[in-house]
Amino acid sequence: MAEVIKQRGSRAERGKLPHSAASQPGHRDADEGFFGKVLEMLSHHERMALRLRHRDGLEPAAIAARMNLPESIVSDLLRRAESTIRAAQLAFLEALSEHAPRAVSR
Repeated sequence: MAEVIKQRGSRAERGKLPHSAASQPGHRDADEGFFGKVLEMLSHHERMALRLRHRDGLEPAAIAARMNLPESIVSDLLRRAESTIRAAQLAFLEALSEHAPRAVSR
């Protein structure tokens, strides 16, 4: 998850992918598609807390100071955001497995 958050960055940074990632077919579409939609589901404060934690590597106390919020609120924001991301990943994997070709039994 940390890599996903690191790649997201600000809207201006989103279009800038490392050369190796940009050269992979479909990488940008997948990143902007699935993860973009998941991140859009989060509140502004959840996205900010998540970025500060996983992209900038700040501890919850430092995030609380930067966002001018109590640390307990920051912990709740992080917990809800990470829970939303895990639920979206699970739903995505379940959808993939439902549409995957079935193995032919002999």
